[in-house]
Amino acid sequence: MRLWALWLCAACLAAELWIVHSKTHRFADQAEAKREALLLKQQTKEERKAEFKQWMADFKKGYGGLEEEEEKFNIWNANMEETVDLNIRAKGTTFYGANALFDMTKQEWAAKYLMNLPAQRPMRKLLGKPPKPGPSPVPPTIRSKDWRTTGKGAAMESKYLIQTGQAFDVSEQQLNDCLYGRDGCQGGWGGDVYYYAKATAVCPEGSYGYVSGGYGYSLTCQATACSSQGRIQITGNSKLKAAMTTSRYLSKWPSADFNPYVVYVAGYTDAFVKIQPSTNAIADANAGGIYVPHTSQVAGGHLVLLVGYDMTNNNSAYWYWIVKNSWGTGWGEQGYFKIQVTAKGSCGM
Repeated sequence: MRLWALWLCAACLAAELWIVHSKTHRFADQAEAKREALLLKQQTKEERKAEFKQWMADFKKGYGGLEEEEEKFNIWNANMEETVDLNIRAKGTTFYGANALFDMTKQEWAAKYLMNLPAQRPMRKLLGKPPKPGPSPVPPTIRSKDWRTTGKGAAMESKYLIQTGQAFDVSEQQLNDCLYGRDGCQGGWGGDVYYYAKATAVCPEGSYGYVSGGYGYSLTCQATACSSQGRIQITGNSKLKAAMTTSRYLSKWPSADFNPYVVYVAGYTDAFVKIQPSTNAIADANAGGIYVPHTSQVAGGHLVLLVGYDMTNNNSAYWYWIVKNSWGTGWGEQGYFKIQVTAKGSCGM
């Protein structure tokens, strides 16, 4: 009996060693993604389960037992099938891959990551009348810009750094806990951050550290967690208010011309925008290339940050925005993605 058990274990090990793994993510380019998709399309269920195990190891996933693991595999496999088909049909430079959210259904993903909140309050009362678009602060011929290279990649902090020359790391936890209309980890509007900074002032990260990522919800507001000398506030801060006002006229996407956004991102700083991700966004914009929406179906509202753009290619089909997301480094290109520049804005910008 013992010899039979040893032989059976050896046979199982040999079978595992004979499985040739295909890549499900981290592709070098679209060509590799398509090659792997064709291989994945031919896999048996056992081979696909081996890919799932590898994905679990890559993204450090663990479940409560075999029953939950089987349930998660079925969800993952359905998302994988969709991604395989997307890669086989992919055009342009877009390609797709199994990201860290692949064990979630579309409904679970939308409920956790997309906002279903009341509209944000208008910023005109806070910032005053927006300036008339005058001469561009920089020539509109600047064909590319990436604010990440200068350490400016967060909306309010970037504006403060550019206007004052001083770095200020805003406490995300204070905003999570204290903002008007905020829903903690369920989302909130960028404009409400500015209202709060006018009314109350914002503490630095060092005085009011971030913990909601571990708890998954907001905590009790501690607006006085730091001294008044250590906070920033829009009221009385002419430079910060000027930076906020400059961005005011870009709060709505131009109907037929994206140039104001280009001028703003080129000359001032990054800008947050609302997008409406497609229902396939678990798979979309997850691996690389320039994302071009392939469906008109959308799944709610989401705020992202434009941190740059590239329009150096002579073919405008290859122009793209550089976008910072908030779903972790296991999504997209280390948390960022590229989305095609269009006159009316991709994904309902």
